[in-house]
Amino acid sequence: MRMRDGQIDVAILAGPRLRQWPTQGVRVLSRHCSDAGLKVGWYGGPGMKVRGVLPLETSGALVMVEDVQKRLHRIEAKSVIKVMPEIEFPLPFEGWYSPGLIPESTARKLLTQGSLNWQSVVVILGTGNRALRLGAELLESHLSTRVVCVESVYSEVQGWEVDRRRFEMRGGKIIFGKPVVLSQKSPFLWSIKIQDDHGIRVIDVARVISVGPFADDTGFREYPPGSLLVEWENSEASLVKDDVEKVLLDENRAVVLSSLLIKGLAEPPADFKSQFDRVLWAGKQKLKDMESLKNRRFSWSYEGKWLSPESKKVLHEFEGTPKALKKEGLLATIECVESIGCKVCEKVCPANAIRIDREQKSFLIEDKCTGCGFCLQVCPSQVPVMIEGEGTGSYTTLVLPFTERPAPKKGDRVGLLSRRGEVLVQGRVLDQFLDPYLDGTVTLFKVEVPSHLVWEVRGMLPLQGIEETSNSEDFYQERGARTEVQIHGESRRVREGQMVSVALFEIGMARPNDILMCEDGSCGLCQIQADGVKKFACETQIHHGMDIRFTRDHPASSELCPCVGITTAQLNEKIDSVRPDTLEALSQVIEVGQGKCHGLLCKRSWVSLSQAAGVQGDRFNDWGFPWGDWMLKQLK
Repeated sequence: MRMRDGQIDVAILAGPRLRQWPTQGVRVLSRHCSDAGLKVGWYGGPGMKVRGVLPLETSGALVMVEDVQKRLHRIEAKSVIKVMPEIEFPLPFEGWYSPGLIPESTARKLLTQGSLNWQSVVVILGTGNRALRLGAELLESHLSTRVVCVESVYSEVQGWEVDRRRFEMRGGKIIFGKPVVLSQKSPFLWSIKIQDDHGIRVIDVARVISVGPFADDTGFREYPPGSLLVEWENSEASLVKDDVEKVLLDENRAVVLSSLLIKGLAEPPADFKSQFDRVLWAGKQKLKDMESLKNRRFSWSYEGKWLSPESKKVLHEFEGTPKALKKEGLLATIECVESIGCKVCEKVCPANAIRIDREQKSFLIEDKCTGCGFCLQVCPSQVPVMIEGEGTGSYTTLVLPFTERPAPKKGDRVGLLSRRGEVLVQGRVLDQFLDPYLDGTVTLFKVEVPSHLVWEVRGMLPLQGIEETSNSEDFYQERGARTEVQIHGESRRVREGQMVSVALFEIGMARPNDILMCEDGSCGLCQIQADGVKKFACETQIHHGMDIRFTRDHPASSELCPCVGITTAQLNEKIDSVRPDTLEALSQVIEVGQGKCHGLLCKRSWVSLSQAAGVQGDRFNDWGFPWGDWMLKQLK
């Protein structure tokens, strides 16, 4: 095998399972490093697979990359940034490693690519923004009639107040407790037991989705210290509005990380340094504000169904709330009282009526607002509403965003909802409209509201409801023609052209091996034999007459590391007997996280458990462990 050599200052690598490349954070990082005169390269994506990193003695590493023609490249980099997707699993409990519990990334693939039955209940583990938004989307699309978010680590909901508001207005519920048992009742029905302050809750669910967070976000991790070898988890969102919180964190952390690299590797000109110092200071301030938000959460307080006097005072003093309504025309009210970093509405406002600067107490410029409704349509949390008129008569018109289908029609009666989803009173739909310049997914409705409830009503609920059905087949969303295949000698009808891993979930034959659904085969778990050839289920498309056999089939498990078969008890026993000082020392005496999936399933869990037992080193990363199964047979 011939080796092709190269050199570079900063090698930014796409880690296993990373679907979006380059990420938003990578773009910011590479721009700042390039402006400072560093040679920066991206490695990953279609046709360029990163195979491993071989650390050098002092700093930097050799990066092994395979191109589309299977040629191997050896790149000497002074610094390596390994970019990983976020993947969250809870601490192990009985039955956790099974097709009944899937990560968010797999759930979203099944939502967009599959025809899976999500009725009637879905449990989401975690209460972060992504968990609350996923729950709201399931309810708005009526794929599930009940969604429960379970907070098992923290004493408070971890998501923004605006995302919690959207979730609860759609009928979502939040409970605090720990999952203890997950068991299968049928191919499409699971039972989860959750222990809370009142005892054990038993919930029958279509699926459990693990989203998190289950630990504090530590940002990027340089290990060993001073080596310039960094592991960094990034959001896979292609648009900021799809994952606002994490993308903003990534962008600001990219500024701080680029500062570390520039100080260690470059001698930038003086004019760049002064300009970058200002960018760095601003980035650190934004990071500090975002990371401290968890210590100053906001929530509305109520007296019965109505806002309490304290909350009303906060609402009317907030800069996003208009202080005087217009006699004629529409005026927005944007009630993001919590000090979040999102500025999506500001960027799209054509009248420049939104200027968000919380330190200067600037938000909505009332006399510039034209009532166009753009802010209502782009807000990822659906917070803004518009008020028409001064609200002096018996009824006032509110304009509310609405994404559910089917939508109410002009003249329909609707239930008007408070910020926590309680029906306050009935109202009537006066009109609806879509702006052709935006994506058209959010409908804006003019609704007649009693004037004394103008500051209470923030959502609506169609009173006719969704028709119930006793036929589970009606819950499926068919996407394409079906064809016949053989799975272990049994005939099954699945959709032509879909990935085998998706098909196995649809027909109730998914294995624990299939829950990561990598699409690049990086975990190595979902191996099958397709027409006599070994392949990965996540990379193999269905075709007519296909013969599928399982070559690797893990049973459902409660183990900490299912690939190697190490339990939590065995990890704790090893820590008690060896007393390792660091995670690196622990990894030398026990193979936890070193199985087939390379720690994708268990790394966060075993690190958290080890730290709880007194082992130091939260930034540990085993660079010597390859990202895939590969070897160099011959070098020339």
